Amino acid sequence: MSTTATTHLHGGEGIEDAAPTSHFFDIAYSSPSDGTPDLSRVPTAEREDVLHELGKTLSRGHMGTALENLARTRSNTSQDIRREDTYELRPITSVIQRKSSLRPSEGPIIGGDGLGDESGSPTNPVQQGIPPELGSLTKEIIFILTCSSGQLLFAFFQGNVNVPQTAYKAALGIPSCFTLKPSLSILFFVMRAMQGLAVGVLVSGSMSILGRIYNPGQRKTRVFSAMAAMAPCGFLLGALQGGALAAHLRWIYGTNTIISALLCGAAYFSIPNLAPAVDKGKERAGLRLFDYKGAALAMVACICILFGLTQGSGAKWAPYTYALIIVGFCILALFIWVETKVPRPLVPLRLFRTPGFSPLMAAYFLGFGAYAGWQFYALQFFLRLQNKQPIIVACYLLPNAICGVLATFLVSRLLHIVPGHYLYIGSMIAFGFGPAFFLPQTPNTTYWALSMPGIALATFGPDLSFAAASIFITSAVDRNYQGSAGSLLVTIQNLSSAIMTSVADAIGARVDLQEDGEIGLRGLRAVWWFCLSIAILGAVITAIWVRIPKEEEKEHVT
Repeated sequence: MSTTATTHLHGGEGIEDAAPTSHFFDIAYSSPSDGTPDLSRVPTAEREDVLHELGKTLSRGHMGTALENLARTRSNTSQDIRREDTYELRPITSVIQRKSSLRPSEGPIIGGDGLGDESGSPTNPVQQGIPPELGSLTKEIIFILTCSSGQLLFAFFQGNVNVPQTAYKAALGIPSCFTLKPSLSILFFVMRAMQGLAVGVLVSGSMSILGRIYNPGQRKTRVFSAMAAMAPCGFLLGALQGGALAAHLRWIYGTNTIISALLCGAAYFSIPNLAPAVDKGKERAGLRLFDYKGAALAMVACICILFGLTQGSGAKWAPYTYALIIVGFCILALFIWVETKVPRPLVPLRLFRTPGFSPLMAAYFLGFGAYAGWQFYALQFFLRLQNKQPIIVACYLLPNAICGVLATFLVSRLLHIVPGHYLYIGSMIAFGFGPAFFLPQTPNTTYWALSMPGIALATFGPDLSFAAASIFITSAVDRNYQGSAGSLLVTIQNLSSAIMTSVADAIGARVDLQEDGEIGLRGLRAVWWFCLSIAILGAVITAIWVRIPKEEEKEHVT
């Protein structure tokens, strides 16, 4: 009986399925009894070396050793193969159950030397190692922390304003949180706008950089989970800063300046110099292809919608507020039409063709808006109805940081085991826990009875959803669109916070607006009912339409 075994060897940095080159040869064994190889495809200058190695190894009767020595002989005789290439022997099933393939490994081999028994293959897959742009684990950790500073500052700037909000209103002379008067100093609002602009650029830019450097897989999941963990930590630190400096508001921004300067220096020294990403068959992005029309329309639409909503309750819904909202939505529709006509849209339309992406964004909008509205008025409940000092309220938010870090740890461990939409459903349910635990409260309710568990459980919402959504959308687009995908998620997050909090303010003011312009307890409960309902709606949308597959080691979409 005659059996044939063929061995394929590739040299250099090619891939496993590459076409035959000068570094490719076949060894065909016509008979297992005499072991005489057919070296017709081996270059004449190398046949003697190959035969010498075969003679030494075939006598042992161990095919794996023979192939290993052949690989070593081949790599020594080929001058154009880089010495640092790592080879992995991967026996796979063939006619005689002993067909092996030798290929260059793209990273460190996990779980031994990568050489399995002749009857099977290595059980552990090759996983991503430290990116070559970073070089070492220490540089990688510093790089990740620096890129995550956008999420840190986003929550930090919210915490140091929301906790001492009563002090801000008194200092600025604002009777209601969402009322602007021409007589007020505009500098504060310009500063807040600049903070929002900076955080938007930081978060979307960081997601773009991380999405380009890390391919979809377990390492990328852990990196984005670490980024998401910065939000609860940043909110707690900002709340502590705002609570401690409530009597010295100017120093809040003095310390903000110092922190921003330190992070700027860290970014300058830790972020590698990355060339613009260019995917196969696509033109490099640049200012010439930037969607100026779309950017202008999106900015004007958001300004009109947000200004109309935020001024609605304070201006008793004067006609100009309705007009601004209607004009804003009309401009938003025009923006969507423009995005279908430009060569490189500001928002890549291919994202919306990804199965489950549109309902995922809708659920994220509802869930994060529910969380923002609940949290804003929960802090008012502590400050006004329970008469707590800002620093005490800041300490009440300690479970926010602890459970937030725990939530992102769960994402990093579970997203490779269970489909992501299960985690996403859990995040939507967690969004509803906050208002559910605050609805029965009275000014005399103790913190430990309802507030503490409500804060702790609600924190799982934004951190589970952000980590799952960011990993999903950055893995669904090619490298060229990593920044656009990240900026879309940040835009949805910021818009949901502003719009839903404005709508909640209108509902609360309609139900129970007191003489001093503040919302009473009945109004707060109406706000929390609204937040609970939209969180449940987000959970229903996720359960029916959102499907996020388990993460796996793979290349970027092209």
